[in-house]
Amino acid sequence: MSKRIIQIKLVIVAIITLFMYNQCGNPYQSKPTELQFTDNSMQTNSFQTGGSLEAFEDSVYQITRSRCAACHTTQNPRHAHADSQIAHDVIIDQFKVNFANIPNSRIVAKIRDENHACWSDCLSDSQEMEAAVQYWADKVSEIDAENNNSNNNGNTSGDNGGGYVEQVESADVFETTVYQITRQRCVGCHNNLSPRHASDDVIEAHNVVMNNGLVNFNNINSSRLVQRLSVDAHQCWNGDCAANAVEMATAIQTWKDTLDEANNNNNNPPADADPMETAQSDTVANTINGNGNNSNVITIQAGTGTITPPFVYTGGADGYLWAPGGSGNNYDANANNVGLAVYNFNIPSTGSYRMSGMVEANPSADDSFYMRVDNEGFFDWHIPQTNFEMREVTTGSNRADKTWNLSAGNHTLTVKQREDNTKLKYITVYPSTQGGANLAPGQALLTYDLSGILNTNEQITFQVKVMIYDDYSYKFWDPEIITTSSSVVVQNIQLLINGYYNPQHSAYTIVNKTVTPGDGLLASHALLALKDQGEALDRISFMFGVLQLQ
Repeated sequence: MSKRIIQIKLVIVAIITLFMYNQCGNPYQSKPTELQFTDNSMQTNSFQTGGSLEAFEDSVYQITRSRCAACHTTQNPRHAHADSQIAHDVIIDQFKVNFANIPNSRIVAKIRDENHACWSDCLSDSQEMEAAVQYWADKVSEIDAENNNSNNNGNTSGDNGGGYVEQVESADVFETTVYQITRQRCVGCHNNLSPRHASDDVIEAHNVVMNNGLVNFNNINSSRLVQRLSVDAHQCWNGDCAANAVEMATAIQTWKDTLDEANNNNNNPPADADPMETAQSDTVANTINGNGNNSNVITIQAGTGTITPPFVYTGGADGYLWAPGGSGNNYDANANNVGLAVYNFNIPSTGSYRMSGMVEANPSADDSFYMRVDNEGFFDWHIPQTNFEMREVTTGSNRADKTWNLSAGNHTLTVKQREDNTKLKYITVYPSTQGGANLAPGQALLTYDLSGILNTNEQITFQVKVMIYDDYSYKFWDPEIITTSSSVVVQNIQLLINGYYNPQHSAYTIVNKTVTPGDGLLASHALLALKDQGEALDRISFMFGVLQLQ
């Protein structure tokens, strides 16, 4: 009988644990989202005083203590902690509110978008939280305004004396340009139907337009919002689709021009700017689009070849080639009766070429294929652990560079099974001089002249590779200083997006190295950074804690 009682108790504990897990969220789910972070608008003087804490206690803390205390008194994030100072600091330090974009605050979106632990109706609950955050933000703004007025002794010109223009938010310009059209012409459908570019919430409408690629600032007439009118004749007004398309294109052009003007002004920092900060790059999109001649890039989809089992192609829009788990490993490059995939491709012009693949590889024995082009011998391609990311095709376990001298015309690529569970979506073949840095399409090299900062006539350059990692983030890797004769001391590198530093982007702050002409690599690991306004607008710069000639 006692054994039976113990079993029942264990089942009850398991059920309670599962319930709390679902109610409070998976504590091991660490994948970041676009809503998880904020910007430097939180770093205000009021957070160093008691004003913010008092406003927090009168607003957000009232909700978290009454609705979230069961989990988040002790479970991270502890925004319902019994000590209001701890709860306040957790929300600030972990970027759970965004005073610059309150509806997208994580503490609001968690309720609205994920229906997390709602206490009545999720929409109304999120609106209650949003109103509380707004109250907090308003109080902090009032405190800062009072402090600024006091510090400026009545000078409220808004200019810092150096002619420096504060960052212009894309959503603010969108609201006075494209949004005027979508709210007037498209609200009947696209207020509630996807894509919600006419949403009542201007921030949501802006983000929909940016995140779904509905505008192209590099080629405005190819923007989806323009082409829906000019090509698809979709819901034109006044019976003139061509004129409507011009109206939309003009609005997008004004949006772009306003942002470009602001960004150009922001490239001239104030007189008291940190002297160890680089200039801003061109936009990420322009930088990546400028990487080489895409007409010489060949993409080979994994499902288009002749495939021999146990290789299979999963099919669908997101399909991949693989030998399923349990198919076994093959360490004989010349073995028969193993998975093969054979592809034909055409090279437009004779030259030296490289390859990269969109692959997924697990550690240890699930991370390689055999490869060959035409009738060369098979070589083993070992892939660093990754979840579907572009990786360069290399040779051998030391991942040595691999290039091919290919003549114009038809060629054959063969992929052979080596280890099961390694997955391939597609291969790109591209000139080895692509972008001047042996980079694959979609990747680019950001370069910055450090000679002025270091006050030297020697050409010293800081460079880092960049790519768009996913819908919400960029990947930066291989930060390096190129010097011909001098040694340079480098410490604490901060990545800035549109002039602002997000503490989440801290991977290179640990750099502490003296580089030499033969050893300029600063870090071997990558940095993932959240997009700010999207690749069509975001500009990258860097700031150094220490940068000096030795």
